[in-house]
Amino acid sequence: SSAAGAPNGRSYRLTVRPDAGPKEVDLALVGDDGQPATFTHGAGRGGEVKLLGIYEISGSTVRLALSPEKRPAAFADDEAQVLILTR
Repeated sequence: SSAAGAPNGRSYRLTVRPDAGPKEVDLALVGDDGQPATFTHGAGRGGEVKLLGIYEISGSTVRLALSPEKRPAAFADDEAQVLILTR
């Protein structure tokens, strides 16, 4: 796990599980105090604000599929947002 952010941006705790199949990633929003941000109302009250996802690395490209509701099972999951990062 690791946290990264900018003075005027958001910070996230990144957790990866490379041994899972497919490989898993969690991005949890972190508050200014360094603690996980939580929902303040609604059905998820008290739960961490996070995105659940899967990832793959191929050469200089990282592909992520992320969702706030449930971890995508595949990159073609209609509920997921797919990001492709290249170096």
